[in-house]
Amino acid sequence: MKTSKLIILWMGIALSLASPVVSAGIGVVFNNPFLVAIQSGNNLYGYYDSENERFSCVFFFYGKSNSPMLISSNHSSIEIDTFGFGLDPKSYAYQGRSKYSDIPGTLFSDSNGWVIKTDSPPDACNGIGADFSKSPSDANFSRYYIVEKLNALEIGVVVRKTLVREKIGSNRSKAMLVGGDAVLVISRKGSNSYIRFIDSKLASLDRDPVVTGWVRSADIANPFPRPMNHD
Repeated sequence: MKTSKLIILWMGIALSLASPVVSAGIGVVFNNPFLVAIQSGNNLYGYYDSENERFSCVFFFYGKSNSPMLISSNHSSIEIDTFGFGLDPKSYAYQGRSKYSDIPGTLFSDSNGWVIKTDSPPDACNGIGADFSKSPSDANFSRYYIVEKLNALEIGVVVRKTLVREKIGSNRSKAMLVGGDAVLVISRKGSNSYIRFIDSKLASLDRDPVVTGWVRSADIANPFPRPMNHD
């Protein structure tokens, strides 16, 4: 009996180490749906993912605050690092990113929302009207208002074409995601993940851009550096 319990324990440890989960935490949704973040302890992860007919603005960011209360802080700022994967990455692991897209920045948080300022513009973001060049002390800066907080597991990046299904095992699909799409993972069941995805094409048609459903967990990877764990 003791041997069986030890085997089960070690299997659980092995599975947890192999899991691509960033860390369970609080997901943050904004009035601009293309910005999504998750805070786990003092660690912050997020992405901006939007496109139009000509340009695609997609980047991930991460940072670490001195307090786990950043998302509800009256006045706070933290340094962040942003990165992206380019058009044809060898992999969607952090090591496979385009190092030309590594841009430091600052995230400002107050009771009115968030402001993200990067030291230089992320690729193609100006082409879709997304301005990340200004801080709250500048004129005409962009502020993102928090509209919802929800329990979430991770932020992931899609590594291959995958269908979003209403139910696990269903033949009906709600959308098809492709490599490089960013998602918020809400929960997991077996080998499937329940995700929240923002579809820019639906937004351009003035339709609700939020797509939720089940995808294969194997089709999602962790894009962030492994050392950033839950505190």
